[in-house]
Amino acid sequence: VVVDGNAEPSVSIGPFVSEMDEADREREKHETRRLLYVAMTRARDRLYLSSALKQGALVPGRGSLAEVLPESLKPLFGRAAGAFPEVATLGWTGASGQVFEWRLCRQPDKPQPSPSADAPQPARRDLFAPSPVTRGPARRAVTNWLLEREGIEPFGYAAPQESLLGTLVHRMFQFSERASAAVDSGGSIAFARELLRPEERAMIEDPDRLATAAARAWTVMRDRHDLRELMAGGERLYEVPFSMAVTSAGETAVLRGTIDCLIRRTDGSLALVEFKTGRPRPIHQAQLDSYVEAMESAFPGARVEGRLLYLEPPRP
Repeated sequence: VVVDGNAEPSVSIGPFVSEMDEADREREKHETRRLLYVAMTRARDRLYLSSALKQGALVPGRGSLAEVLPESLKPLFGRAAGAFPEVATLGWTGASGQVFEWRLCRQPDKPQPSPSADAPQPARRDLFAPSPVTRGPARRAVTNWLLEREGIEPFGYAAPQESLLGTLVHRMFQFSERASAAVDSGGSIAFARELLRPEERAMIEDPDRLATAAARAWTVMRDRHDLRELMAGGERLYEVPFSMAVTSAGETAVLRGTIDCLIRRTDGSLALVEFKTGRPRPIHQAQLDSYVEAMESAFPGARVEGRLLYLEPPRP
């Protein structure tokens, strides 16, 4: 017998599965989907998917990342394993109807036979010597690079509850449809609390108070007329990572950042929205300008606009 808070007791006998068991299972899958989303969207240059096959097919284990992959993507692994050597890519159509090409990464060629004993042997390499380092362009976070270039004093670290407040609001926008449904049903605070990770709950004294402040801040932002108008009529993408090479004072650096919300309109134009739950800072506009520049480089000829959306939230 398992009792969860004020919920109904859950009794499981043999193979019987109660409604609470199913709810726990669904929560586990939701967390796995979140982990998979985070893992895949953090890829900068390449994303590799690999798995062991059972009788030529992908058989996901319970709780694995493969279990929450789109059903239409799972057969791709079997097709990749049985593809002819001449096949370099495989096509996959997503739920939106867009077709994606996946490049096959094949096993390396078999090693050549060892040379005979009479053949000259290459010089032995010291396996414990320092590895040769080939230095490429420095990789920098956009904010840190701007702070140095603009000569702006760092604003230090926010208290955990202040930092997590902004994080929760961002996550609610990321899952905006579910968040809106939670608001309409009066469950916005519970939904915000659900978005907190276990390690984050351990950092704060009152998770319920933080979830209440985040739900209130997100609702106020969502209902703003200018934001609704900006986000209407386009595809919304959240937490979009990017890399951009810049040259300053004769040195090249690769800047990395993450756009809170990127809106792709039907006319081909783009809009960037940066959500700020704290007070305005000098670095914010420079950061937004860099994001706009990155998207103009990635989408030549497209009109790109950026918007900072501020809300000074109530202190949690």
